[in-house]
Amino acid sequence: MGSLFKTSNLLRCCVLSLPLLLYVFFYTLARSDSDTVILFLISVAVYATAVILLYLVTDKTKMEQRLMSMTETSGIDNRLPVRSIIIVIFESVICMGVFSQSSPLYPTNTWGDANLFFTVTKSMIHGNVLYRDIFDQKGPFLYFLHVPAVLVSDTSFIGVYILETICFAVFLLFLYKTAALFTKPGILTDILFFLVSVVICSADAFCQGDSAEELMLPVYSATIYIGLKNTRLNKLPDCKDGVVTGALASLVFWTKYTLCGVFLGFVVFIVAVCVRKKQIRSLMRLVIAFVIGFVIVSLPVFVYFAANGALNSLVDGYFYDNLFRYSGAKEGDYEAMPLLVRVVFSFIYFFANCEPVVFLMMFTGFFFLARLKNSSCFAFAITSLITSIIGVFIGGYTIRYYVLMLYAFVGLFIIPCSLLINAWADRKKHFNVLLAVGLLLCPLITLWGFSRSDYTCLILTSREALPQYRFAKIINSSDDRTLINYGFLDGGFYLATDTNPFIRHYCMFSSDSFRMEEQNQVISEQRTQYIVTCDMCPEFEGYSIIDQASLESTFTGIIPEENGTYYLYKLD
Repeated sequence: MGSLFKTSNLLRCCVLSLPLLLYVFFYTLARSDSDTVILFLISVAVYATAVILLYLVTDKTKMEQRLMSMTETSGIDNRLPVRSIIIVIFESVICMGVFSQSSPLYPTNTWGDANLFFTVTKSMIHGNVLYRDIFDQKGPFLYFLHVPAVLVSDTSFIGVYILETICFAVFLLFLYKTAALFTKPGILTDILFFLVSVVICSADAFCQGDSAEELMLPVYSATIYIGLKNTRLNKLPDCKDGVVTGALASLVFWTKYTLCGVFLGFVVFIVAVCVRKKQIRSLMRLVIAFVIGFVIVSLPVFVYFAANGALNSLVDGYFYDNLFRYSGAKEGDYEAMPLLVRVVFSFIYFFANCEPVVFLMMFTGFFFLARLKNSSCFAFAITSLITSIIGVFIGGYTIRYYVLMLYAFVGLFIIPCSLLINAWADRKKHFNVLLAVGLLLCPLITLWGFSRSDYTCLILTSREALPQYRFAKIINSSDDRTLINYGFLDGGFYLATDTNPFIRHYCMFSSDSFRMEEQNQVISEQRTQYIVTCDMCPEFEGYSIIDQASLESTFTGIIPEENGTYYLYKLD
């Protein structure tokens, strides 16, 4: 026991806990009130004690010896037991059912992004070509993923709920496989997965469900798994892993290319290892395999746009528009900051204000990897995290759902917790106690997550209580149901009325005024029967306001587009 307090051990503990202490400083600074100093001192004491206890416990339970016993000549067996697959699917169904507004428990998903994805996909199914005939800035694969969801139901989000449930289940399965690289998960670990799932789904970054980041979570967790699997066994990825990783990178690239940071970290780490070991031929084979995988997944994109004669629209809409026209990335005072300062500041400020629990979970996972004798696992994970953070925060303009991709690293928290649980559960008496505590925590954590989320208050609400369906009743009674969603993000009125936009820039998703030109022209020519606005009442020649409505006052914490007052205009 005394050896644990040698200077080298204590110094290592202090170095590893330094990022946590810096976080505590920024966390309390962000809240700057009269009790900041006292809060800071208490927080430092609590967090430092937690770190030291984790350090001591990892030595006393001999985690390294347990890990080494799993990696002998037979390698690592991390196949998923049928029980765990069933439990993971059940967890996904529950979490998406409670925390995603795409769930049948909700009247609809009121988030502008989710409605935009739905409307654009539905318009594509009816023959419009993405970017050329109907516009959004996200990549084509996001809409390809939504096609089966909209085909399941084009008047509700039930298909999107199924899509989210599948994606989240795959995400959890790869987290499970990652944990199984270091431990042998049992029923107690299955319960732990549910608790972690609730933390992720109730976080601010999850929003109301159906973000591009959420649907790409399984891609991130699969990439992290492939990297850790090979570094855990001290070997390079084989060509199969190279092809799979290239395919995953292509999937993310054609969905939202700012989310490709984890692949940059993957490549940087592999290149560094190959150069250090002088395995250049192996590196070239992996590069070729990666490119093959990337090209295979890219083919449907080029086929779709080439078949519709819209390759120029792809280049202009997805690349040029995002890089040079989109003003959102240039807002605020971030442009004056040096790149590195901008990224670090944005990352710390976001988590200090929004997600202290998630940050601490991530820190615990990385702290554990840093404690292993095999430093390759930590090197890969931290490299991938850093490049992912750069991809998310490099623009300086960060919306909360941007960071959801980083939550794939929360899965690392499960590894030390699972090891500790397994160590304590060696005795049958301890196992029964832990099982009882875990089962008790499941409903309590779910209730905590339910109250923590800003978006669960619409659960079990009737559609008639929403402005979308109130207006839809009026619009659908008319022979002419043409509609303009004027000056704000898709409010869900096309979904509620079961109509499609008839113009390219059918809604406003940034501050770029040129996108309003088409809408203004249509209104001035009186080519639409109805106009819906949010939080503004401009005068339109030939149109009068016939109704107004807002969401219930209890529905709080939402961005203005979803929490405003809507006005319905009709052509005189």
